[in-house]
Amino acid sequence: MVKYQNLTKQAASDGAELIVWPETAVLYNEFIPDIASLAKDLKVYILFGCFDYMEDGNYFSVQSIKKTGFESGLFNLGFSDWFYAGLLETEERFSSSTMFRNIILYKGKKRITSQSFEESLILRHRSIDVYDLMSEMEEIYGCQISDRYDLIYKVSGTDIYYDRYLDRLYANIDIFNRELETMEGSY
Repeated sequence: MVKYQNLTKQAASDGAELIVWPETAVLYNEFIPDIASLAKDLKVYILFGCFDYMEDGNYFSVQSIKKTGFESGLFNLGFSDWFYAGLLETEERFSSSTMFRNIILYKGKKRITSQSFEESLILRHRSIDVYDLMSEMEEIYGCQISDRYDLIYKVSGTDIYYDRYLDRLYANIDIFNRELETMEGSY
């Protein structure tokens, strides 16, 4: 821990205002408050902790982690969410991609695409109205979707089923059929 205290002091004396430490740099979480306290005394900001906050295999954006309550002193500096996402992209245990005019991250190492991101949201819901999916992606993840047909097109050729009459996306055709049977049985 002394090593990281010294490196933090050195960076501050060299004029750094922001020091990025991956969680792997601080082997024991009990040292994190000590280094954070040192950074406060030195009037510098330190970023670490996001990796442990996220669950494995989840997609997220800076906007979505803010909405779930993740806090960092860096958020008060007034930089854009793109800046913070860029910092998170340097963490090698995250995968990232630019999609829907935003940076989407994934906790884990895999190639992520707009298709895999959208599929994961639909699978989580099992079925969802296209406009509700657009709203979730815009309001929670900060995505910008210009046309609802972009969402429909992105998942074509996958197991996702789109019903054009209901304008709804289903995790697969079986879920669609079950919902259809349930609706028919209620008449």
